Amino acid sequence: AGAADVLAVVKADAYGHGAGPVARTLRRADVRWLGVALPTEALALRATGDTGRILAWLWVPGDPSVAAGVREGVDLAVSSQWALAEVVAAAERVGRTAGVHVKVDTGLSRNGVEAAALPDLLAAVARAERAGLVSVEGMMSHLADGDVPGAASMAAQRERFDEAIDEARRQ
Repeated sequence: AGAADVLAVVKADAYGHGAGPVARTLRRADVRWLGVALPTEALALRATGDTGRILAWLWVPGDPSVAAGVREGVDLAVSSQWALAEVVAAAERVGRTAGVHVKVDTGLSRNGVEAAALPDLLAAVARAERAGLVSVEGMMSHLADGDVPGAASMAAQRERFDEAIDEARRQ
């Protein structure tokens, strides 16, 4: 990965291998970011003593672990107005700026903001950042066919992601 930070995904108990032991091994190998689907998984890693960067990207409205995640310094992906509102409310409640990553739908159609809704979400994220409630740490997507070398869909997804990045820069 060169100079880029690596995010290793350890969701679902590191795919059955034990999230705690795998996380410790990854941290010893200088992996700076761990990724999990759910905030509860991130909190479980914190409970093992992990203090490094963790990103969680999926939860349901009203999930109480969102506020606990913000309190514990877990970054959260936002892909909708409701998700941003919950992160903002959690940041206000626990008195800590929340690290967020905007999750963009580039073709998988699973928990990503669609292109038509992206400008409004980015505007709301910018307002929350100016208010000191969130810090935008990145933008992400979940690729359809990402595990298929040479998949025809990859070029179109890359183009949609680049367009989302351009919109974020404009905002």
